[in-house]
Amino acid sequence: MRTVTDMRLVMAMALCVLFSIQSGIAYDFTLGIFGNANMDDTIDESDIVFIREIIDGTQKATAFADADYNGIIDEKDITQIESIILGNETNLTIMDGVGRNLTVSVPVEKIVTLAGSYGPEMLLAFGIQPEAITEQSKSHAVQLQDIVENIPTIGTYQEPDIEAIIKLNPQLVHCYESRYIKAGSYEKLENGLKDIGINLVALDFHNPSTFNNAIRIMGYLLGDQRRADLLIDFEESNMNLIKERTKKLTDEQRTSVYLESSKDLATRGPGDATYESIILCGGRSIFDDISAPYPTVESEAVIQRNPQAIIKVPDGLAATDSAEPLKSLRDSIADRAGWEDLDAVKNDRVCVINGGTKSVHNSIFCLFLAKALHPDLFKDVDPESIYRQWYNKFLGTDNDLAIVYPLSESW
Repeated sequence: MRTVTDMRLVMAMALCVLFSIQSGIAYDFTLGIFGNANMDDTIDESDIVFIREIIDGTQKATAFADADYNGIIDEKDITQIESIILGNETNLTIMDGVGRNLTVSVPVEKIVTLAGSYGPEMLLAFGIQPEAITEQSKSHAVQLQDIVENIPTIGTYQEPDIEAIIKLNPQLVHCYESRYIKAGSYEKLENGLKDIGINLVALDFHNPSTFNNAIRIMGYLLGDQRRADLLIDFEESNMNLIKERTKKLTDEQRTSVYLESSKDLATRGPGDATYESIILCGGRSIFDDISAPYPTVESEAVIQRNPQAIIKVPDGLAATDSAEPLKSLRDSIADRAGWEDLDAVKNDRVCVINGGTKSVHNSIFCLFLAKALHPDLFKDVDPESIYRQWYNKFLGTDNDLAIVYPLSESW
């Protein structure tokens, strides 16, 4: 018996499942690979059982049940799932981060990434060197300079050099989801690549709400699910530690905090991952009554709301081996007119955390944030050490850059 699926319905179902699960900081997810018939976070024998039940009519077809992506659910889908489990499949159909179904030849060995510093960093963590990166990748990824210095560039992420990419003959090109979504930004590139059978795949490794799915998909594409598991386990272990220690905090015990991003008086609100991190880490934004995700506030409003802690999180700040740039930022905050009487300033609870600590390991940023908000609950945790351990474990390199001021051991 064969079951014919309505592919439009399947795509709609998949989008609803993926994007409803991926809200806020969550680590339950549906793996966006066709063959994940039971819609959990992996592909295994239970998916074969589920396909048989669909064929027998005791289960309804699900978004990713059509493993071979031919519009029909039958024994051939079981054969494809068995191949995926054994690791000898020759192609995979995935749903990327912007909801496109793409069939990719596997294992992937040649990738070009257009995703700033985050793309190269994660590919290197998987043990694969990109064929090429963008100019921004070299200028922004200070912590990777020794590793990426000999990797060729193919223009900027805004205007990649299509001819240069095609000459490299990659199996796929990776980009940010947000950049792909921006109207027409990659239309010419995508069409040019499609003509010669190269997929443009949008996956965000730096977004905590999409991290697990993106990492697991890349693990399957590269044929290295073990590495994907290690990367996910690293994040989950840190996040679980934070959740366990902050879960019993009452509203009164939460630290009131003013979090400022790169631009002076620019903060974060509901809908932004950093705002959600504040809540997870036992804080309460003094601007939690503002609904916009990226509001700009008045200095007087900060004074009136008098936060217990102030945390500056500059993105795009080039890290160096000197803490002086971070110290200068911190001092400038304490010196703002009228801020000398804030509780955070008087009690020396102003700190600067380089936004690069979020990168592809958001749990490390959250450890810094949690310790800044509740030093008593996290006195045995050394976020700087954990940050450096990540680079040593996954990139095989030492990272001695100054990324926080003052040092978290003094909090």
